[in-house]
Amino acid sequence: MRKLLSGSLVALLVAIAACQTKANPSPTLTSLVVNGTAALTHKNQTTQLTATANLSNSTTQDVSAQSNWSSSNSNILTVTSTGLVTAVGNGTATVTAAYQGSTGTLSMTVTLQANPTVAVVWRRLCGPFRFQLNVTLSETSSDAGMNVTSLTETMRLFGVVKHTRTFSTSELNSFLTGGNHINAGQAKLFVFESNYPGNEDTEDSIATIDASFTDDFGHVKNVTAVSVGRIDC
Repeated sequence: MRKLLSGSLVALLVAIAACQTKANPSPTLTSLVVNGTAALTHKNQTTQLTATANLSNSTTQDVSAQSNWSSSNSNILTVTSTGLVTAVGNGTATVTAAYQGSTGTLSMTVTLQANPTVAVVWRRLCGPFRFQLNVTLSETSSDAGMNVTSLTETMRLFGVVKHTRTFSTSELNSFLTGGNHINAGQAKLFVFESNYPGNEDTEDSIATIDASFTDDFGHVKNVTAVSVGRIDC
């Protein structure tokens, strides 16, 4: 009799557990969403993406560490097994996270630009009425190379323009060692010497350099630099 009651009790408990399971089924995955910063602007810049699972019971779960991550173009960006993205090159690529048969994607853009700087030193040489310009043209972002497309020097004495000249592309190719292209993270020196204009042999002149650059991805930058004259004797 006791065995019969014991067996009946077990059966009853199993039936109750089964009913509870049916009443409260485990939530299922309904969709996977990838979130994070979608725009990067420098080489080797990183950003952490998040894969979020939307569940059937209206809750969410961070499954970044459990997802399989991939990039559509590793020449533009790479992604680790935990969703850490690194910018490699200029362009657009898609990052995908896969989890339990669902996938989520995020379109990302890497926009690289050159950052040109210009430094000028203007010297009045000891030879009567001669001057020298030393112009350092630098790319400081290390993200993109650039072409020097235009360079104009203007010399003023007490605010009056005494001399101006715009150098052509062929002249820039001649004056700049290796041509008018400057690689990312590098610099070139432009040196120009000519007769000092006018009849004042003074250090009160001001030289202005207006330079234009087009980087390897088509972005145009204009930079102006000024130098007060000095006497080198």
